[in-house]
Amino acid sequence: MWQAMKRLQTKQLKIIGEAINKPGLQWHLFTDEQVKNGMVQNGIPESIATDLVNLNASIHSGAMGEDYELHKPDKMGKMKTEDFAKEFALAYNQS
Repeated sequence: MWQAMKRLQTKQLKIIGEAINKPGLQWHLFTDEQVKNGMVQNGIPESIATDLVNLNASIHSGAMGEDYELHKPDKMGKMKTEDFAKEFALAYNQS
């Protein structure tokens, strides 16, 4: 499942990168330790940083989505990544 999600994220990142005129935009994964240290160094309390790292780990392991996979909605949203990317680019370029 993680590999399928990674492929989808890579495709979405390419679409968004092109929309904001950054076609080489890349997705980087950080270790749990790097993420936690970065949060703590930027003022997030260690207990909260630990909880966020654990939350992220549950997403990457698939544990977070187990119930969702069993109870997916019959119909998904209608917005396509390309349409989202256009809206995102407008907001991104105004910041």
